[in-house]
Amino acid sequence: MILFAVLVAAFAVSYLVLRHGRHRDAARWAMAVAMMFAGVSHFADPASFVQLLPEFVPYRDALILVTGVIEILLGIGLLIPRRLRREVALALVAYLIAVFPANVYVAVADVPVDYLGGGNPRADRHSHGRSPASGWGFGMRFTPRRPRTA
Repeated sequence: MILFAVLVAAFAVSYLVLRHGRHRDAARWAMAVAMMFAGVSHFADPASFVQLLPEFVPYRDALILVTGVIEILLGIGLLIPRRLRREVALALVAYLIAVFPANVYVAVADVPVDYLGGGNPRADRHSHGRSPASGWGFGMRFTPRRPRTA
């Protein structure tokens, strides 16, 4: 839920700072901030992320740190010049698809997620809240663009 709040707040600030009507740029900045926030979170509290992986996954601690680096790099990548944005966006989509099974595992295996707050550490709130955010990122990449006028 914190990640969703970061995403919404970053979008609102970006939309206000950038010229009005530039919702795609604001969404790109918001997704970049959210990805970097999520990546840094992997280093700040790796134990919270390790519990989201099944026991049979090898090197869970290292995998969490590697995915943190990937999320930070993808966030930075969303802010690079236009000529590479498509490749970065496709890499982000591939990454979100790759980590989606962990969200399904959390929901199906009823993994308690301790850091949610709100008095209900049930997994279904975490995984179902993250899935729409993943879908939003995917949708923002593949929505048709209107041609820009000079």
